[in-house]
Amino acid sequence: MGKVIAMENEIRNLRAKKSVKMRLEAASTPGARLRGLMFRKKCDPLLFTFDSEGNWPIHSFFVAFPFDAIYLSSKKKVTGVFHSVRPFLPHVAPSLPSKYLLELPAGTAKKLSARIGDSIDWGD
Repeated sequence: MGKVIAMENEIRNLRAKKSVKMRLEAASTPGARLRGLMFRKKCDPLLFTFDSEGNWPIHSFFVAFPFDAIYLSSKKKVTGVFHSVRPFLPHVAPSLPSKYLLELPAGTAKKLSARIGDSIDWGD
């Protein structure tokens, strides 16, 4: 389990002026990034921080529920949005380089009206 970033974070889409509040868990170590949402009973919102900007694919093997994935650049601009990623998909990745990844409960990306190019902030 990773470090909780804050008791409750406000994740904001600055373009759409929409936000959601939820507790974010940091997945910033290799072990935390490797585990991600695997083997969990529910979607605990995760913030992945990668060592550098790049193409960071994920999979949903051993994830028992759908989740949303929002990839972001080092400037926190959305580089990819994946709605309701199904369990046991072998490959999910944006076409643009990313530094961050938010794995959130299914439906959160829609609530935020997230789309490529948007600025997302989580009050880190």
